[in-house]
Amino acid sequence: MNVYILTHPASTTFYDCYDSLKKFGYDPIVINGYTRKDHLKPNELVFSSFRDKILPLAQETNLDMFFIEDDSIIKEPLPDCSNKELVRIGYYGNTKTGVIGANIVYINKTIYSTLEYDMEKTISQHIDMYFSKFCLKYDIDELIYPHFRWGEKKHISGIINKIRRHKKVLP
Repeated sequence: MNVYILTHPASTTFYDCYDSLKKFGYDPIVINGYTRKDHLKPNELVFSSFRDKILPLAQETNLDMFFIEDDSIIKEPLPDCSNKELVRIGYYGNTKTGVIGANIVYINKTIYSTLEYDMEKTISQHIDMYFSKFCLKYDIDELIYPHFRWGEKKHISGIINKIRRHKKVLP
């Protein structure tokens, strides 16, 4: 299993995320994703970075992955999800249209080729809603892991251009 942190050079939260993973013995693979300088809309950055930079590496290693956004702080070891296809570990909530948040997502290698195929045919969008649509489209159980202890480092979000306010934001 590989742990990928999606970050960018100006991140103010990266080191806290990285340190929280190291504390539990993980050796995360750091991926510098796209930024606004790459002429993408804020809601396209994570999707495009995942599709173009993380997924190809994951396919190359052929190992299951944890995808982690660099504002996520884990407070316990990542759970064993190896018998599942896609599991939201860190997220904000659940609605009728899908799971909100993709801070920590487990993805089994068995769905990589389907994910690649679908992402190439889909326009860039918020990745949390994309994962929900993807699971529905391909009849993949979108599981949530509601009791994982994690938090989001307080910062100005590039998507909403202000500090996020939800129950997972750490003081």
